[in-house]
Amino acid sequence: MNAVVAAALETRKPMLAESFVRWTTRQFDSFVQQFGPTLKGVYNSRKSKSFREQVAPFITREQGEKPWEQGPVKLNTEKLAKAGAEYADAAVEAWIGKINEKLGELENAEVLGFDGAEFAIKGERAGHKIFIKQQQVMKVSSKGTWFHQWPARIYVDGEFTPEAAYKKMFA
Repeated sequence: MNAVVAAALETRKPMLAESFVRWTTRQFDSFVQQFGPTLKGVYNSRKSKSFREQVAPFITREQGEKPWEQGPVKLNTEKLAKAGAEYADAAVEAWIGKINEKLGELENAEVLGFDGAEFAIKGERAGHKIFIKQQQVMKVSSKGTWFHQWPARIYVDGEFTPEAAYKKMFA
């Protein structure tokens, strides 16, 4: 992939890490609001998968008043920040791979309008003008794992081109 495009995507790591931390913190707050400060019953609830996957790795539990009691939970913000950074690294690496797989090597590649959740890339390939528009979408898997997707619309010489047709065109 063009180094300009890869460098532009790399700049999104802080935003992705912050999204991860913010979303996990909101989930934690929601669980505490629903199940109380000790999260009593969370593992027997319909939300246990989501809790185990996304929140449980980042909590610490205080000792209860009695040795057999579990005390309140709190977020381990250092562990969460580290996981957010690792998530951002992996997400950007996957993002670069997916764009490269979709577009192939572009000449004169340039990133346009990189604000918030949308951006575009323009360039040339085999004498054709290529334009890709992507937007960031946040999803949660059936296992409760949170992740980003970047659906794309590809245009060749100004006309929308499905990804399969684009790949066939440059095969």
